[in-house]
Amino acid sequence: MKLKIKFNSNDSQLLQREFFYLCLFFQFYSISVKGPIWLPKKIKKYTVLTSPHVHKKAREQFSLTQYSGFIWIEFTDLSILSFLQNYALNLQGMIISFQTIL
Repeated sequence: MKLKIKFNSNDSQLLQREFFYLCLFFQFYSISVKGPIWLPKKIKKYTVLTSPHVHKKAREQFSLTQYSGFIWIEFTDLSILSFLQNYALNLQGMIISFQTIL
């Protein structure tokens, strides 16, 4: 069974650390891993007027950067799926999605 695990986070160091720990875990249990494959970062910029009335040139810009990447794994033991679901529930500051290919 093949599984694609996609990670999204606003913190690039957290994302790299979780990729590293998962790759070590998969290598320990001799599960084939392809990746991590990094996707382009998405930057959203917001502009806020600081003056409420006449000074339109007084503005501030804020940006929100989202980092993402994914890993392909291939395994035969279905207990890996339950581990990954529990792992995804315990992470904070990240969004993990799974896509299986039989």
